[in-house]
Amino acid sequence: MEQRLNQIIRNADSWQLRVAALKFYIHLCSLLPVSERENLLSPDTIKLIVQLAQNGREETWVQNESLRLLIDIYPGEALDILETRLTTSNQTGDDLFVRAAVVRLIGERFGNEQGAAVIERLISRRDPSDHVRVETIRALTGFSFELASPLIFRITTNDRLRDGCEQVRVAGVETLSDLAAKALKGASGNENRQALETGRLFAQLILTDKSLFVRRVALEELVDLAKTEVSFAENLSEELAKENLPLSQLCFETTKKVLERNEEALSFRRRAWWAREQLAIVLMPSADVARKLFENKISRLYEGERYKIKPSELSNCSVETLIRYLSAQASDDFGYFIKRTNRGSIIVQRGERWGTSFWRILHELRNPAPDKRKGALHIISRRPFGDFRAPSEILAELAKTRVPGEPLYIEIENGWRPFVPLLTDYLDVLSPFSPRRTAKLSTALGVTELNCELNWWARLKSWVKLSWNFEKIAELRNVGFDGRNPEGPVEFVQTLAADYGVQCSYSPYSWQPFDEEAPEDSSLDKLFFEGQKANSVEDSKLAPATFYSFQAFTFAPFLWEQLKSFVLNLSENTIAQLWLFFILFALIFMGRQILAFYRIKRALRKIPLILGGWGTRGKSGTERKKAALFHALGYEIFSKTTGCEAMFLHSVNEPRASEIFLYRPYDKATIWEMGYTAELAARLNAEVYLWECMALNPRFVRLLQRQWMQDDVSTITNTYPDHEDIQGPAGMDIPRVMTQFLPRGKTAYTSEDQMLPILRDEARKQKTELYEVSWRDYLMITNDILDRHPYKIHQCLLMNAAVLMTVGGAPDLPDIAMRTIRERGLSQSLIIERIARLARRCFQKSLSLMPMLTNTF
Repeated sequence: MEQRLNQIIRNADSWQLRVAALKFYIHLCSLLPVSERENLLSPDTIKLIVQLAQNGREETWVQNESLRLLIDIYPGEALDILETRLTTSNQTGDDLFVRAAVVRLIGERFGNEQGAAVIERLISRRDPSDHVRVETIRALTGFSFELASPLIFRITTNDRLRDGCEQVRVAGVETLSDLAAKALKGASGNENRQALETGRLFAQLILTDKSLFVRRVALEELVDLAKTEVSFAENLSEELAKENLPLSQLCFETTKKVLERNEEALSFRRRAWWAREQLAIVLMPSADVARKLFENKISRLYEGERYKIKPSELSNCSVETLIRYLSAQASDDFGYFIKRTNRGSIIVQRGERWGTSFWRILHELRNPAPDKRKGALHIISRRPFGDFRAPSEILAELAKTRVPGEPLYIEIENGWRPFVPLLTDYLDVLSPFSPRRTAKLSTALGVTELNCELNWWARLKSWVKLSWNFEKIAELRNVGFDGRNPEGPVEFVQTLAADYGVQCSYSPYSWQPFDEEAPEDSSLDKLFFEGQKANSVEDSKLAPATFYSFQAFTFAPFLWEQLKSFVLNLSENTIAQLWLFFILFALIFMGRQILAFYRIKRALRKIPLILGGWGTRGKSGTERKKAALFHALGYEIFSKTTGCEAMFLHSVNEPRASEIFLYRPYDKATIWEMGYTAELAARLNAEVYLWECMALNPRFVRLLQRQWMQDDVSTITNTYPDHEDIQGPAGMDIPRVMTQFLPRGKTAYTSEDQMLPILRDEARKQKTELYEVSWRDYLMITNDILDRHPYKIHQCLLMNAAVLMTVGGAPDLPDIAMRTIRERGLSQSLIIERIARLARRCFQKSLSLMPMLTNTF
């Protein structure tokens, strides 16, 4: 058997077979005691393994498994073997993946002083690859706090040894946070001191680091550490807890300094408010009651559903505490709305409901267009509910749609300003058909209150006037969308106060941790405090209403006669003949559909793994990278994609997949080509069938996913607003259509962040296991990895899917970049970019020669 395995390791064409043989040896070693492993293999086999481990030109995974096997055979000399491999590497090409695997092995197997010494020497040598340095810091997770913390402190704070790559510093923050959290779970004072030392480092990074990425991660990790500290101090008395929560106090002090700095970026100020509120709700009195209500009842609601809380369920928890807790949950979820009843009960609604609105009817009548989505309701809008509201901090449109008044992502704010009420909130307060005169919005910043003191007749006039001018006033809320006007929608607040009689005021929460005062954020002063000065209500006349007159279309008499003749004339055919023709045509049509459906299902049953992909942006590139992933793993793939041209990719064992164009009659796309390609993939004996959904109509998407393909795994890149004429009209409608692509009872991956709650809700209904790619995952991919790939977007989606699909180590597989086939349009753009870069260099060189030529002549 040993000779046969060695022959496979030496001569197999596929590296996957060679890796499988090496893994068999590793499994045998794991079954034996350490003292007997050295005698398991013959000297020739050990010599072969050493050669594979030291050969820098060998396949990456073959080198990795050879090193792992050597560690099992010679555990005493293993650390020297690994360090030797790092020092003798050529540090070019694909060797960075081997070096990254080596440092991971050191972290897994040698979490002692010797391993820490090797890591220290690696940090001092400073590997040229950012990716390797990130993995070096992550390897310290397996060490103790005493061994790892000095090394991480060096790369994050020491000016001389500080790492210039922000991903390396973020890896240090994350690793140190994990080690400190483990230390906090101990009982001695030494662990608390270590955690406090870590918290001070994070506070220093928050205030001094130049990278916004590093600062944001440090802020979030400091909040998590403080929460861990609070969870282990729950049994202490209130006075004693205040004295034993240094991390919590440090977090509030640091965020206060951030908020009071005038030069601080708006986006980071908003994140500081979020951090304060996430920690404050943990320290609030009776917060446990709100937490249990949320976990047991409210979190189980679907969008638009309501739950009635009885007075006995609230115990000592006030309405303000409950809405403040729900506001913290709304940071990455739907909004929550509370209404108090006369009997003392509280109705909580998760998400918003939609209904017919007067302003929307006026808007659609005044903005006719032939390309509006057919069959969709264009007269509905948000229907505000309750006296207390906790709007979602996400669920914003990344691009403006034709529906005014929707939350729009503001780049300088890193959000849509949920603390500024939407125009629908103003209309709700002004509505003469509602007894509600006030509304309170709870966000991380505090409470924003709308108050209308007009009489019924004045409210009616202002309501009609605002409904008529809805689009124009809604535009005032979106200032700063292009990066200008950082002070916010001041004119929006002032106009609604002066011309429509609705006052908007802001106040921080009354309860603050440790009895300290709320910080003063200068970015809110001009928006709210100057807006409150405009309290005069002009009794202006309503804007003149212009109503479109609809002409009655009448047909000419001769057209009417032709229509009657066509419908009612029975000459040349009998009724029996017409019925016979209709039945035969129906049987042929239905039979053809049934036969086609049977052939598609029969073909798909022959394919072991089916993966689909959809999204607004980047889906074609993602499908090509997924095809490259499975091709690199040695599977026979068939990938149907569109992009610039409709085509499919097919590979067997060749290093490059074949790219074949799909014929489309009259260049028209049809969902039937999915059936044709599925049958072709089955005839080619493909092991993995990947397809890109090109359907836009919700019915076609549901047909392709839920009835035809029924993916084993699906990916949704994003829900960027596009194709509103088919999936719109508002940005919220796009993800609702894309939920049709979630496979029922299977697995899905997405890199969407803004509209994620809608996907989560549908995944819960369909019992789909939804994996989410966080914003950190994308930013943690270093440039030396991104530069290897022709498609740099959604790289983290591929990596997370590869890890979670248990293909192990796929993110470090260099073959993915080599086997990714560019689209024709992308290749042309790359050529144009290279020509432009060459022309720029030539121009710069000509400018540098001008002084010499001038002096010569």
